[in-house]
Order: sequence, then C-alpha cells, then structure tokens
Amino acid sequence: MNEKELFYEACGGILGTIHNYKQPVSRITRWNNRSAGNGRYEGFGLIRFFGPNKIHIALNHPERVNKTCSSKDEVFTLLHEVMTAAAFNIVTEKDNQRQDLLLNITETE
Repeated sequence: MNEKELFYEACGGILGTIHNYKQPVSRITRWNNRSAGNGRYEGFGLIRFFGPNKIHIALNHPERVNKTCSSKDEVFTLLHEVMTAAAFNIVTEKDNQRQDLLLNITETE
C-alpha cells in the first residue's frame, strides 16, 4: 500500500465507510482515463490528497465542510470533530423528539 492508499483508508475508517482505491494509469490516453478519481466517499463527499501539505475536504454529510488542510493530522482531527458533532446532534435530536412525545401524551391525558 502506498501513502495515498493508507490515507484514504484511514479517512474511510473515521467516516465509517470504505474507500475503493484505484491505481492511477501509467500512461493516460483518450480511452483509459474514464473513471472518477480517488477520494470519493459515497454518501459523505470528497477528500482529495494532492500532497502531504495540501489536502482538500468537501463533505456534504454529516455536516457541510469545505476546507483545505495542510497536514494529515489536521484532516484526521477535523473528521473526528465532524463525526463527534454529528453523533451528538443525533442524540440531542432523539432526546428532543422523546420529550415532545412525552409532552403530547401528558397533554392528551
């Protein structure tokens, strides 16, 4: 595994999904470069590794994030923060729904 493949796999682990790494073609022609590149996470968005000092993140789920990071550690920290915040929001939303349900039940009685 190369550096990019390990990076994409680590990001997928944080997001809770898998990444299917595609080896780049050695010589690009008109016919062999017709597939989308690496860094696509279905249902989440795109993370592009341009180099160790330039990584672009464009996520739509669980939150909208569009940022360029300068290190892998910064990317991993950002992904952990986004996933933690999303988990907290889900728990809070479910608690609010339960409270609304309980209020509706007590009002009808």
